[in-house]
Amino acid sequence: MSTTPPCFPGAPDGAPGSASRRLPMRSTDRILQALPGVAAMLAVDTEQIVTDVVVGRKYTGVRLADGSVGVALTQHPEWSEGCCGQRPRGSMAPAPSEVDALAESSAGQPLAQLIEHIGSRDPVIAAVALAGVNALINRAELPLMPGDLLQHLGVQSSDIVGMVGFFGPLVGPLERDCRQLHIFERREADGCLEAEEALKLLPSCDIAVITAGTISNGSLDVLLAAAATCREVAIVGASTPMLPAAFQGTTVTWLSGSVVADAEAVLEVVGGGGGRRDFNRFLIKGNLAVR
Repeated sequence: MSTTPPCFPGAPDGAPGSASRRLPMRSTDRILQALPGVAAMLAVDTEQIVTDVVVGRKYTGVRLADGSVGVALTQHPEWSEGCCGQRPRGSMAPAPSEVDALAESSAGQPLAQLIEHIGSRDPVIAAVALAGVNALINRAELPLMPGDLLQHLGVQSSDIVGMVGFFGPLVGPLERDCRQLHIFERREADGCLEAEEALKLLPSCDIAVITAGTISNGSLDVLLAAAATCREVAIVGASTPMLPAAFQGTTVTWLSGSVVADAEAVLEVVGGGGGRRDFNRFLIKGNLAVR
């Protein structure tokens, strides 16, 4: 379970390098490119209407006309909390007016129009779009592989693992099974390194576990570039779009995410400011290989 994902200077512009050099396609563009084929396979309508948008302090939820719901980390720079942290005093402060306006204006849009904003530099707008993508794609019909992600990653005692975003349930097993675990976090936390350290240390890691919140805050692509030599790279969390086709040809080898099993319950939790711990029981979790 991740807390607020790290965000890196210059991340929205893609991988570092000369402006004259052709940059690889951004992950958000890959997601949009892969959507039609997967939607056709699942027989879902990309033109259906978005019926509800709930922007909560930790997560954002989007419901489509067919009843499916997707979620993504909200990541408002001032109002949001991390995914699973304890609420500080005053945490029930009302949403900023621009957040309420965004939720109101997004409902009633065709989904195809909403998801075009997945690459927005505004992380809340991008989160609404990503939640829309997840509502469309993260469904029970997917051939999800059950079980612990770490079983699929094949962690060895000689491995150095880099974790971008704090995933509590994975920390103990990784510390037990690998040689060294680096945890990178934007918020101060015991045992965690500053987020910016990820770009320096991921090249020396064997495995990278990266929160899907980096998709909407624009930092995923620079992290994938830093993790280019890793044996395994997993994108993890409730925000993960389970779209292997979007990540083929990249350093990503695994997607570990979820399907919303109880739409009403999840939206209620999200609207009340709850996080992954609060709606975890309403999800079906699983993994997909990117090979």
